Order: sequence, then C-alpha cells, then structure tokens
Amino acid sequence: MNECSLAGLVIDRATEQAHRAAIQALRSGERRVPRNSQLLRLNEPGPRLRTLITGWAFRCRTFSDGRRQIIGVLLPGDTFGIESLFCDGADCLVWSATIVTYAVMDPEATMQLFDAEPWFRRRLMRALADDKAESERWMAQLGQCDAEERTAALLLLLYERLRARNMTSHNTFRLELTQQELADLLGLHLIHLNRILSRLRARGLIMMQGQEVTLLDADGLADLVPVPGQFARANDPL
Repeated sequence: MNECSLAGLVIDRATEQAHRAAIQALRSGERRVPRNSQLLRLNEPGPRLRTLITGWAFRCRTFSDGRRQIIGVLLPGDTFGIESLFCDGADCLVWSATIVTYAVMDPEATMQLFDAEPWFRRRLMRALADDKAESERWMAQLGQCDAEERTAALLLLLYERLRARNMTSHNTFRLELTQQELADLLGLHLIHLNRILSRLRARGLIMMQGQEVTLLDADGLADLVPVPGQFARANDPL
C-alpha cells in the first residue's frame, strides 16, 4: 500500500557508500510545503521523482463524484514518482498529510544514471517490485478482510514501518493522518471506523490519545489479521 523506498542490494560497504553518494548527487533541491498540498499530479508530464524527507503524505485516486480512495501512505525516506520515469506521467495523486519536506531529483541526471549503471536500474526495479507486492497484499486485505481485520493490519503495518525508521517509542507511534484520511485508506465510513477503533480499545488491544497510538497487545492485534506476510519494509531513500 505504499510506494516503496529504494531497497539496497547486499554489496560491500565501500560500493554501497559510492552508490549512495551517486544517488545523493541526483538531488536538485528541497521543497517544504504545508499540509494538504499536492506533491504529484495525475498524468503530470515528464519524470517527477521525489523522496520524502520529513512529514507524511499519501497516494490516492479520486472519483468524478468526489469520493476518494487513499491507496498508500508515504513516510520519511520513501521515494515516489518512480513510474513517471517509464511512462507518461504519474498514475495517481500524491498529497501531503502534514507539513512535508521533500527532495526533488533532477530528471535528466536520473535518466543518465539509469542508462549508465546496472546497479541503479536494479534498485529501481526492486523498488517497483516491492511496491507491487505490497499493493497486492493491501488489495487482498481490502477485498477479503472485514473492517476490524484490515484496521488491525494497517496499525501493525504503520507501526513496523515507523519502527524501521526509529520513529516509535516502545509500542507507541504518532498517527499523522486525520480520521477521515484513515477511513479513506481503509475504505470505511468515518462512523464505522470510529466504532472499530472503540472496539479495539475496549478489548485492550490499542490505546489512542490524540494522535498517539499505543499497541497494548501487538500479538493480539496480529491474531486478527488473516493475511500472512512481513509488515516491515526497507528504508533506503533515493
């Protein structure tokens, strides 16, 4: 459900440092934008590759009648817009959920590195493959899991991704999405989402204080999730 960070390959440390330096050199600047800003437009022409540095964002599709389905959450370190390197523009919208800072990649330099370096092509392909696999897992959960099951799965997923970035404290993390955004991600009405969260709290599985979420019983929460698989993913920004 998230456009993945560019995962590193298992290589020697000196080579990996050289690769990171080459990727860092692609950055042509940083931008800081307020909450509810559009970071990537649907079918925007030309390559649009960005890496989120701070804050949260999300990918979404909107319908002609105003409905919206959030299809992925972007966290610090995540790279988005990779598909725009290979097709005519991005295939979805990206909006900021908080104040965000993101790095802009120079499109010409990025394509030159892509053409010249097999290791960079492998990273991009690995990123797209990981994103496809995670999107398919989330699609399965949306289609076959009930509201409680997929809410539990989402809380575990966000916790594990944030923990990989050292953005948790014990079993607590900050949920930087509004309840409406959370409902749009889970495919639920807001009232239904509030009932599910209340049920999870009543069963002693989670505690929520404002935007702070604590997993009181992570194992019990995981028992609700019928779709197996790893929740954590790599955090190796482009």
